[in-house]
Amino acid sequence: MKRNTLLNLALVTGRLLIIFNILTFLAMTCMFIHVQVSPQSYVGSKFSVFKTDESVFRYSRTEKWGDAISIDANSISVNQLTTASLYFNYFQIAAILIFTFMIIRAFLSVIRSVQFTETFRSSNARVFRKMGMWLLFIFFLSAFSFVSTDSMIQYTFYLRITPLILMLLAYIMAEVFKEGSELSEESQLTI
Repeated sequence: MKRNTLLNLALVTGRLLIIFNILTFLAMTCMFIHVQVSPQSYVGSKFSVFKTDESVFRYSRTEKWGDAISIDANSISVNQLTTASLYFNYFQIAAILIFTFMIIRAFLSVIRSVQFTETFRSSNARVFRKMGMWLLFIFFLSAFSFVSTDSMIQYTFYLRITPLILMLLAYIMAEVFKEGSELSEESQLTI
């Protein structure tokens, strides 16, 4: 079973996702630092607040004052962001990327154990529980956004179902692997 093509493909795909995740984090960190050093470089560079395509529910509150009538909260220039908003969004996205990195690494460890026919060991159940916990953190981190400029503040709350469904699946898999581990131990004692 060590030479299973699908498992090898899953490992390669996972490693590519880890590399992509790291590169995204590094690029975002470089941009974050560059915005601090040279905010004039980003005049006219628009960014979009979290997309709500997968949200079942969304509540948004925008407060505007002064000359903010023409500002659209979904397309704000990066140089218009307040320092608090910039830091909040950076750390929020960085935390999501870190938890995603940890989930992918954990999943790769499970794939490696399956590849070496050590599928039903108790550590795999613990790994799936950790993945479920990290997915819950991602759910909470991606449930809100905060954008502020000198003349506007926007708070948005989302109900995203994908992290919750993946969290439930991770906990179900943890129970499956736990039962499999117990059955494996019983069968070894019988022999």
